[in-house]
Amino acid sequence: MAQDSGFIDVLTVVDVDKVISKYHPNASADEPGVSISDCVYMLVRRDEAVGAEAIPELTFAAKTSDTLRWRLASLTLNTRYSAVLYKMRVSGNPDCITRPQPLVSNIKVPVPEVSGGQSSGFNTQDYVDFFLQSTALSPTATVPNQKVTYQLYVQITDNQGNKVGTYSWDPYITITT
Repeated sequence: MAQDSGFIDVLTVVDVDKVISKYHPNASADEPGVSISDCVYMLVRRDEAVGAEAIPELTFAAKTSDTLRWRLASLTLNTRYSAVLYKMRVSGNPDCITRPQPLVSNIKVPVPEVSGGQSSGFNTQDYVDFFLQSTALSPTATVPNQKVTYQLYVQITDNQGNKVGTYSWDPYITITT
């Protein structure tokens, strides 16, 4: 039974090192032509997943009026390359969800205190949390393909903030009730 919080958080993890080694840096502007689906792992709470998790074509079940939030992280956690989810476009059955909106919240996150090779507690630091948010509007059972298809766009930068390339892939959503 799914936890009924009214929110579904989708975490997308990108193996940025694999993207760069396999698909190479590119000068693509806003519409990348290369899908990096084999470098993407998408996660939701286990009871929200429809089928397998940690795959690029994650299907999750949402209810009408659920708030959907997408976030992205680099598998290397920004040590060599960073990745940011900068755009989402709905291409299949767009009337089933609201247009995804970029949102920012300013929060504090814990950071370990390290001294002499030991972690001795933690402090906090300011963090800008960026995510895309949408609302499920209607069930997908009566629409073509019975799902909402969308494209996620990611920009990769090096650890100095220089653009390395832009890439995309296309997962989908099933809205159950």
